[in-house]
Amino acid sequence: DERVVIAMVGLPARGKSFISKAIMRYLLFLGVACKLFNAGNKRRDQGKAGADATFFDPANKSAQALKEQMAMDTLEDLIL
Repeated sequence: DERVVIAMVGLPARGKSFISKAIMRYLLFLGVACKLFNAGNKRRDQGKAGADATFFDPANKSAQALKEQMAMDTLEDLIL
């Protein structure tokens, strides 16, 4: 059972979700089973939607730890 992961990484609101959904639609059109995993959705589900710039500041250690945990939770969802 072979799997391929396409990871999109970048600043917020730069089109990662848009491109990811377009790739997913194309793969589904080709008959390829695929699934989308989005760490940003986890952030929004945890009440961090519309977080200000300080949340994304690399010097903000508490926010950095929270983002890291969300990313690891998303990776765990992917692996299982």
